[in-house]
Amino acid sequence: MKEEYTLQLAIKAAPQETLQYSIYNYSSHSGSYYPQNIAMNSPTEQSSRWSSGSHDQSQYVTLKLEKPVVACQILFGKFHRRKF
Repeated sequence: MKEEYTLQLAIKAAPQETLQYSIYNYSSHSGSYYPQNIAMNSPTEQSSRWSSGSHDQSQYVTLKLEKPVVACQILFGKFHRRKF
């Protein structure tokens, strides 16, 4: 039986690559936690995070990508605490 070509199969077969981007716009920031900090790949560094000045649903960061893409997932490093 021939497998039907679907969007899900195309996505699964597509290569994963790092995208070049810049911060185009953002809702706000708190203190020194600017949205540009998300570009740092330092998950254990607290300074590599962005924090909005608001705590409601209006928080956002808009990325400007180098070229048009279909992105299914975007991951950023972020601060985390180890639990012992």
